[in-house]
Amino acid sequence: AENTGLIDELGEWVLITACRQAAQWLDAGEHVFSVAVNISPLQLLDRGFVDTVRSALASTGLAPQLLELEITESAVQTHIEARETLVQLRKLGVRIAIDDFGTGYSSFASLKELPIDRVKTDRVFVTDMLASDRDMALLGNIIDMAHVLGCRVVAEGVEEFAHIEKLQLLNCDCLQGYYFSHPVEAARIPEFARSAAAHAEIGTHFRFAADLA
Repeated sequence: AENTGLIDELGEWVLITACRQAAQWLDAGEHVFSVAVNISPLQLLDRGFVDTVRSALASTGLAPQLLELEITESAVQTHIEARETLVQLRKLGVRIAIDDFGTGYSSFASLKELPIDRVKTDRVFVTDMLASDRDMALLGNIIDMAHVLGCRVVAEGVEEFAHIEKLQLLNCDCLQGYYFSHPVEAARIPEFARSAAAHAEIGTHFRFAADLA
């Protein structure tokens, strides 16, 4: 979509669809879901993107704090203009997350200047941490530094209980991965959230906040 010039139209459709779905769940009295939407660097460079987000929230009735926009490290490192867009988005009340953190060229020195709410670590750290003390130490340092900056941390790539045990020791905030569930169709999300199995896995195995988004 980026190469064909359709990223703005496609991105807007994805954004509105996600916001509408979350709002419908709330209207139906379901669990309060937040939704996370991946944003292209080109969208951040679009001067009308903040208005697009504002319009999506207004038209669907979704509260800003229930929308999280995920961006990549490179998006803010290579495009200085994107940083001001993030500031404006944060003023709307939208949450901002850095996705796949730890494999690019970002530094915490640059992150401290950005309105970031959450850091999502690249799955490679979790994948390798059981066999590598070095990877576990690196992940622990990322989590500690993110907390110093006031960010919560999501560890991606959790696929076995041993990952959960290690991440608890590192004081990670949230977990994401196939251990909890493979991708689920939107229509099945409320049922999954209500299921005793889901709550048992998330509530018992992990004592911090659990996000299904």
